[in-house]
Parts: sequence; structure tokens; C-alpha cells
Amino acid sequence: MALFNLLLFTIVLSSISFIFFYLNHLHVQETNKKKQIEGLNILKSCRIILTLLQQHRGLTTAYLNGGETLINRIIPLEELINAKIKQIDLEEEWLRNNLMWLGIKDHWKRLLNNYSDYQSEHNFRQHCNLVINLLKLIEYCAEQHNLRGLFSKHLKNVDFIWSQLLITAENIGQIRAIGTSIAVAKKASNIQLIHLNYLQICVTDFLNKPNHPFDNKLIAEFLTTVNNEIISNSINISAEEFFNHATVVIDDLLSKSDNYLNNFEFK
Repeated sequence: MALFNLLLFTIVLSSISFIFFYLNHLHVQETNKKKQIEGLNILKSCRIILTLLQQHRGLTTAYLNGGETLINRIIPLEELINAKIKQIDLEEEWLRNNLMWLGIKDHWKRLLNNYSDYQSEHNFRQHCNLVINLLKLIEYCAEQHNLRGLFSKHLKNVDFIWSQLLITAENIGQIRAIGTSIAVAKKASNIQLIHLNYLQICVTDFLNKPNHPFDNKLIAEFLTTVNNEIISNSINISAEEFFNHATVVIDDLLSKSDNYLNNFEFK
């Protein structure tokens, strides 16, 4: 009887231990899932801000280069950026007190208040620094919210979105800013031409990688426009036309980014 009771006690204890560890495992899984969902929501918000800041860079750089009519697009864009920042502060608690995010907000405020007094090139560099810091925040968010192990239904992970897709979009965004300024001025400096050639090499190198999801034709047509209309002795394309052409390409890349972010599978 004593042996039976000991065996029964052992079975009950083992069962209780199994249930405890199983429930704890489920709790950890659920907590991690909530953390990952929070991280993905933050990435979506950062992606929107990234797009708006890239547009502001292109328009203001061209504006400072002589495209005064572009102010009609710049002012509503600035209002949209400020509204999105307020929305993020309201909805994303993790970001609200994050030092990187606070630095980005402070940089944007100073840029907003002072860019009209900047030289075109300085304005471009300041915007690029701001975008780089936002990309760093996206990477940090992915690390802190355990997103690196997540894959979308398209077999693309968060690292792909940050390190390849968004950076490729940023390279094209820089081409947009420089090209729009050149289209306004109807001339290009040697520094601008060197920068454009470097950025085109970066975009082309990515397109040559296997299994990327991008539309080669769309991007190739854009690079042809850059070479024929911007890196040219005769610049006939308007600033708005070039800006809009580049934006179509960037929007295509970012729509894929959004598609991936909306289709991650949790395990």
C-alpha cells in the first residue's frame, strides 16, 4: 500500500509539474506574441514616418534649389508629419519615452524650424541623418520585440524588410531628392552626379540579387529616366514630374513592405 501511495504521489506530482510547465510555456508564448504584435505595429508606424520624411527631404531640397512652387506641397506634408508623430506618441507607449525616438522628434523639430535658412545640400544631409536614425530605430525595435525570427507567408523576415527593402527604398529616395533638385536648377554639380552614380550602383546591385520580389521593369525604367533626363547635358523633365515618377517606384517597394508586415506568421 505504501508503495502504491508513493507511486500515486509521484504520478500526481509529475502531472502537476507537467501542467505547471505547460501553462507557463503557454503564458510565455502569449506574452512573446503580444510583444511581437506591439513591435510590428511600431514598425508600421515608423514606416509611415519614414516615407513622409523622405518626401519632405525631396521637396524641400528642390525648394531650396529654386523650386518655390513646391511649398504648396511642403506645408501640408509638414502638417501630416506632425499629426503622425502625435498619433504615435498617443498610441505607442514603448516609443513614447524611447531615447532614440525622442532624438528623432527633436531633430525633426529643429529641421522643421530651420530648413528654410539652410543651403540645399545641408538640408539634404540633415534629412538623410534623420532617416538613418529612424532606420536604426526600426532595427532596434525588431531586436527588442523578438521579431528577427518571424517570417511572413512570403518567406521574408524582418531583417529582409529593414536591411534590404527599406534601404533600397531609401537609396531611391535619395535619388529622388537629388534628381528633383537638378530638375529645378536644370544643371547638376559634380558632387551630385557622383552621388547619383553611387546610388544607382547600390540599387542595381540589389536588383541583381536572387529571389527579390521587386518589379525589375519599374525600377529599370526609373533608372533609365535618371540617366536620360537627370544625368544629361539637356535636362527637360520638370521637378514635379521626376519627383512623382520616383515616388511611384518607392511606393511600390513600400507597399511590399506593408504586405510583409501584415502577413507575419506567429509560432
